[in-house]
Amino acid sequence: MLNKQISISKIQLDILNPRHDASLDTQEKIIKHLIDKENIKNLAKDIAVNGLSPIDTLAVIEDESNTGKYIVVEGNRRICALTLLNRPQKHKPTKDFFAKLQENGTLIPQKVRCTVFENREAADIWIERRHSGEQEGKGTTQWDAEQKSRFNIRRGKADKNALATSLLVYGQQQGYLPENLENKILTTVTRYVSNPYFRNTIGLRSKSSSPEILIDVEVTEFDRVIKIFLQDALENQKVTSRHDVKKIGSYARSLIENEEAPKKRLKNTIALMEQATNDEMTQSTSSSSKSQKPNRAPRDSAHPNKRTKLIPQSFTAQIPNATLRRAYGELKSISVDEQTLGSTLVFRVFLELLYERYHFKMQGNHTEMDTNRRIGKISAIIEQDEKLTKLEKNALAALKRIQSQGHLLSPKTLGANAHGGYYPTANDLKIEWDNIAEIIRYMLNKIAEE
Repeated sequence: MLNKQISISKIQLDILNPRHDASLDTQEKIIKHLIDKENIKNLAKDIAVNGLSPIDTLAVIEDESNTGKYIVVEGNRRICALTLLNRPQKHKPTKDFFAKLQENGTLIPQKVRCTVFENREAADIWIERRHSGEQEGKGTTQWDAEQKSRFNIRRGKADKNALATSLLVYGQQQGYLPENLENKILTTVTRYVSNPYFRNTIGLRSKSSSPEILIDVEVTEFDRVIKIFLQDALENQKVTSRHDVKKIGSYARSLIENEEAPKKRLKNTIALMEQATNDEMTQSTSSSSKSQKPNRAPRDSAHPNKRTKLIPQSFTAQIPNATLRRAYGELKSISVDEQTLGSTLVFRVFLELLYERYHFKMQGNHTEMDTNRRIGKISAIIEQDEKLTKLEKNALAALKRIQSQGHLLSPKTLGANAHGGYYPTANDLKIEWDNIAEIIRYMLNKIAEE
């Protein structure tokens, strides 16, 4: 076998592909079947926007009945999508749909990297590895719910299991749960913390899709109730994955009646622990070794005096824009204490791009204007949202103050930073981030909405 780039126009769909029966004996019939049954439109949309996956090679064999042509034996769906992206007229009912993708797509290839096999039999073993399940480790192993959550959390992407995953990590760090859970109670914990009444009962202020553990009660009181809850979930009697809203509410009320739920509420929320890294989650949920109990996470690890990064690791949001995501990633990775000026410059890029992308998302067109004016425009738009939380309203007020001349994050001051006219302290930067963090999260989530 050999690897080579082959023009898509020279690759034929496979009549013998297992995705359809042998009665589909023409290219046109196969295309229609794949569009109707195999989500080709969604695949084509993804290719038009993101390109073809570089980690998946197509497998082909030479078409003995048609010199110079090839038959795809692995990748029928991709070749179908690519064929229509390059030649929309190949299927008249969807011609306009694929023509629009072709017009707007910038990453649609005309050639693809293929592995050319001598015959079908030579390719069969690898096709089987890909499509016939785990095969005792030889084939493709799908991620379970917890593994998917770790991946999404690392990317800053909302995940229904995110808060539950963090609570399990926290429970293991505190010694409330065994080190090797083997994914036994993730579904149960997710079901409970997805219930707003239950979250409020135990003092959780986080959304169930967020990995950060925010509480509005004393840590000692939260520790007491979370220990009870996690151990009840592990015993699978009082707390089970089969419980409905009524039973979850009943369990929450029992915590109150038994004086196990927190009583006193704090004015400010506490970030109980920063988001665990992917490695930490893997070690804490998979290790079976008798390691020493980890040191307890600081009660407020997001405090500006105690962190080295501008953005605390507990802050997460969906960021679809690549440039915005890159700036965000740098702000979460570089030490603002050691590289204060560099952090300031990246912060400026991040904020200006955020303002612009949010304004475009809400207005639907790009309008050139100075940054100060744009801040005023987007503040007015956000104010119209009647569902703003108290934290978001406070952060919006802080955002408006940025328009003031001399404010640390005003366009003029940030411009002076860029030209060496003013040098902020690392702590000042962290405090200003914290002041507007909730409205930054709000704008990022709005940008990410479909």
